Amino acid sequence: MKTMTKIITCLLCIGLIMAGCTKDKAEELDDRLKVIESQLDFTAAGGTGKIVLEQAGLTVSSNAEWCTASVSENTVNVTVAQHAELPDRTAVVTVRSGNKSVNVPITQSGTRFIIDDTEIAAPFTACTIDRLILSDLPLDINIEPESDWIHISIVADTLRLVIDENPDATSRTANISISSGVILRTIVLTQALKPTVNALFINQNWYFAYSGLGAYPQLYWDYTKANGLDAQGEVLTYAYLGTNEERYGFHFSSYESGNWPGGMVYNYQLIGDDKVKLTLTSSRVGYGAYYYSVVLFNYLINPIGTSTGRTFTVSTNNISAPEWILLTDDNQAGNTIKLFPTLITYPYDH
Repeated sequence: MKTMTKIITCLLCIGLIMAGCTKDKAEELDDRLKVIESQLDFTAAGGTGKIVLEQAGLTVSSNAEWCTASVSENTVNVTVAQHAELPDRTAVVTVRSGNKSVNVPITQSGTRFIIDDTEIAAPFTACTIDRLILSDLPLDINIEPESDWIHISIVADTLRLVIDENPDATSRTANISISSGVILRTIVLTQALKPTVNALFINQNWYFAYSGLGAYPQLYWDYTKANGLDAQGEVLTYAYLGTNEERYGFHFSSYESGNWPGGMVYNYQLIGDDKVKLTLTSSRVGYGAYYYSVVLFNYLINPIGTSTGRTFTVSTNNISAPEWILLTDDNQAGNTIKLFPTLITYPYDH
């Protein structure tokens, strides 16, 4: 009987404790205001949001100066200032009504500032260069030194640089400083110098066409074709003056049951702005030695220059966008060679 009495007493105690806990939780819930809607997504640019509660008669406070709040009936309007730094930040807005309250955290993301390139190399010709740029804040742009040859605009997420042609024989550089809030990025823009016409000739490959040869070089090309190429059953597939395997010279490919590339290496000397001296060396590339002696390419390249060299005056129709370049021998009448910037196959046919 005593045992039964103890059991009943314990059960009564447990029931009283549980009832007390339930009452405490209910009172705690009753002390909190109920939020029924919130729009609190803040980027670094700042802006406004709201908290809608179940009841009116509200007061509100914020623990951060950058986050302010006001009340309109059952709505709390939140205003967040611009955030100029990278880390996110958080404030707490406390809403009260009588003995009830609720704390609402307000988080604002740090500023986003992305440029996909900070070193830009531009050609000497007029051009437009676009780069991705992302920023949550207004941008401040400065150019040092002041440069009227750069024109900058921002279209959506694109930084657009419109660059004038460089008229000088020296390169030029500008530092473009772009700030977003307290974050600074600098783009170093370097524009290439305007090349002299002889430098233009040396710095790219120029292709031969028979129709571009003057009377003097055509005699040598005719001799090589009749006595070298045709005699050996060969066809010249292309030929150019330029660089191959880091060696400047006359480079070619000939076909006879397969392609046979080769070349003869030249030294060059730039003279002033519009002259070049070409001097044949003893170095050969690929099958160059065979074609020089057996297929008589020693005649083919004679108008370009022998071991004693030839000096040419170089000219073009447009140094910014050349359609051709012309070599005129300073000492040999009729020795003119017009070359072209794109591949010409079977040059004897053109």
